[in-house]
Amino acid sequence: MGCERWADVGPEDLDMVLQHLLERGIAKKSRVNAAILLKGFGAWLRKQGLVLRDPARGLPLPHDGERDLPPAPLSEETVEAVLRELPRASVLDLRNVCLIELLYSGGLAARDGGPGSALRSYSRR
Repeated sequence: MGCERWADVGPEDLDMVLQHLLERGIAKKSRVNAAILLKGFGAWLRKQGLVLRDPARGLPLPHDGERDLPPAPLSEETVEAVLRELPRASVLDLRNVCLIELLYSGGLAARDGGPGSALRSYSRR
């Protein structure tokens, strides 16, 4: 039942660990971090001369089709520059600016604004 020493661990054991994390619903980034940790630990043990072989050496990083986290949000300066460039010639333009500011301040994306999203209606003009 299980391995008591790193020398007893084989590549198939490490594959089972990563598969178990996937089955438990652990996020991709956490599973990648676990694989990196295992690879680093195995390399350190081998470098220290504590093991003759490193079963984690060929361990692939998880690539199961799960999407990565979304990109970082825009900086405040970028958003201010975009808002400065929006037209304000009509009541509809002002409405669109207000809606865009509301979406941004609430942390929402255009897809979260519903069918009448200011960003979508503005882009159709």
